[in-house]
Amino acid sequence: MTRKAKPLPFLVKNLIAIGVIVLLGFSFLLLASRWLETTEHQYAEERFNDVSMRYLLRVTGDVERFIDDVNQLATFFSLSEKVTRFEFEHFAMSNLVKHGGVQAFEYVQIVKHEELDSFVEIARREYSDYSLTEKAPDSSLVPLTRNRDVYYPILYA
Repeated sequence: MTRKAKPLPFLVKNLIAIGVIVLLGFSFLLLASRWLETTEHQYAEERFNDVSMRYLLRVTGDVERFIDDVNQLATFFSLSEKVTRFEFEHFAMSNLVKHGGVQAFEYVQIVKHEELDSFVEIARREYSDYSLTEKAPDSSLVPLTRNRDVYYPILYA
């Protein structure tokens, strides 16, 4: 005698179907959220790369123009026997207008301690008010303390 299997009650059949549908729904939701997260991450990365590349190109261009101007200034000095303060200021001002981030062009000499008095004497022949100063902790200018081996006085600024 064989027994026939009892048919599953109607409610159990529906619960299984509902469970399969819910499981498929959660699977789809998980896959869709993972795809969306990956897509958003890729978009954010591409946008960051685009913006950073634009900034990099702009900064690189600014630096290259500044280097060109410094090279022009070096050429200016090498082609002239003596560059006057007026000529230097004119040249520097025309270049400062082009560079918003540059505060100043300066002509700075390297002067050893034992040559400092001679340097000041020569500078005062052309500029009677020339003096050596340095910044104090409060950012005010005070007379230079002569206690170094080497100085970097600004002759033109």
